[in-house]
Amino acid sequence: RVFSDRNLYIVRSLTKYFALAGLRGGFVVTHPENVAHLLDHLEPWSVNTVLVRVLELFASEDLSPFRETTLRWLLEEKAFLEREFSVLPFLSFFPSRANFYTLWMEEEDPEFFAFLEARGVFVRRLGDFFGLDGRYFRVAVRTRKENERFLEVVREYGRTP
Repeated sequence: RVFSDRNLYIVRSLTKYFALAGLRGGFVVTHPENVAHLLDHLEPWSVNTVLVRVLELFASEDLSPFRETTLRWLLEEKAFLEREFSVLPFLSFFPSRANFYTLWMEEEDPEFFAFLEARGVFVRRLGDFFGLDGRYFRVAVRTRKENERFLEVVREYGRTP
């Protein structure tokens, strides 16, 4: 379908999938006629040499075992987080097919974010996104230990008067 629909662009981030913190990289799949237009708008040095080398290494390997293990882990952690999110009385979440969740509170509460940060838990606040306000924030699906720590601190906040 990608090659028959000139209006379709699929954009993927390798940075997130392979946990390449600090190395920004991804790719686009689109109709061949769109490629020239995209190339006309690229920055002259859009990929650094470290990323090029990492991509060469990835291209030389069969990554299907990594992909299968990652998908299995991600689905397991997402199921865990969704179960836990669903019983938190003061937070709601949007279902997600990505490796992060958008959550929100009934009312904006800056103290909530200060409470998290004071305990070393950092979330991406989304109040600067169009259509969202200070009630919204994003959390990544992390390791079980990190996810449990996030939930522990959120529950602790919910118990404070």
